[in-house]
Amino acid sequence: MVRQLRVTLLIAGFCLLSLTAVGADIVVSTDGAGAFRSIQRAIDSANYGDIILVNPGIYEETLVLASGISIRGSGPSHTIIRSSYGYQPVVRGHAVGSVVIEGITLERSSSMLESAVVDLQSSQIVFRNCRITGGQEGGVRSTGLALLSFEDCDIEANLGYGLQISDAAQLTVKNCGITNNDSVGLHLHDTTAVIENSIFQWNGQDGITLEGAAMMECAEVTLSDNGSWGLRLLDSSQATVVDSTLHT
Repeated sequence: MVRQLRVTLLIAGFCLLSLTAVGADIVVSTDGAGAFRSIQRAIDSANYGDIILVNPGIYEETLVLASGISIRGSGPSHTIIRSSYGYQPVVRGHAVGSVVIEGITLERSSSMLESAVVDLQSSQIVFRNCRITGGQEGGVRSTGLALLSFEDCDIEANLGYGLQISDAAQLTVKNCGITNNDSVGLHLHDTTAVIENSIFQWNGQDGITLEGAAMMECAEVTLSDNGSWGLRLLDSSQATVVDSTLHT
């Protein structure tokens, strides 16, 4: 297997050098130039701390994440993971942690069988510079105790919600566009969230809905041109909003 070892050089005293392995890079490429043609096969072979480097291309598969295994694409315009298989999401993560997904489009293709694009349960994951689109039931669904972060992402054109986060989760959304989803852009239930410098626009219902005991802090957020409310608070939910633009 072709594995590119990443190392950290530690320099101490007079030219004292030690070499410490921190994981390997495993290359996936549709043209066979890497160790694998399938991202899932690369995940299954990886060790904790490894990074799956995905070359440009369209990968027709569904992924089951593993703890400590991150996936880095070549940018959302170049690396696309797409699936319409049954009721399966494009990405599933159950009780996984220390995962970063970066530089990838995750797309659920047209199908009569409905699914979200990303289905998570009790997981700790960072999504960075990703596009999440096409989910018949929504973009991202998360339940259980979770720690989730979305940075520089576009979550758009899903037939349901953009993000639906439930239970005792902590959510961070920074520099994201959550737009053109048929239902609510962001739905929080009993969840704590920090939203910064993001846009919720052209969603079919609310830009953001808080329910149950959800709590949210917003700064420099735009909620505009949504079908119903920019921000809707239900039950005992609370929101602090500063330096933001809100209108339907």
